[in-house]
Amino acid sequence: MNIYKKDDVSYDVDQLDEEAQGLFALLQQAMINVRQYNDRIQLFQAGATHIQSLFEEKLTDEAITEDTDVELEG
Repeated sequence: MNIYKKDDVSYDVDQLDEEAQGLFALLQQAMINVRQYNDRIQLFQAGATHIQSLFEEKLTDEAITEDTDVELEG
């Protein structure tokens, strides 16, 4: 049984028409994809933060410049 809940009311999707059931299946897949992509984003953010930390450990006073054309800001 496929159940959809809206505003504290539960709906049996299997009792809806074919189009609604198809839309529900698309919605389910979309929500799965959102969760998976959010997990990947968190992984990429953690990796980028770690790489940034490693890079910033390599910064030296000799590399300080007055150039204001910023390509990437930490």
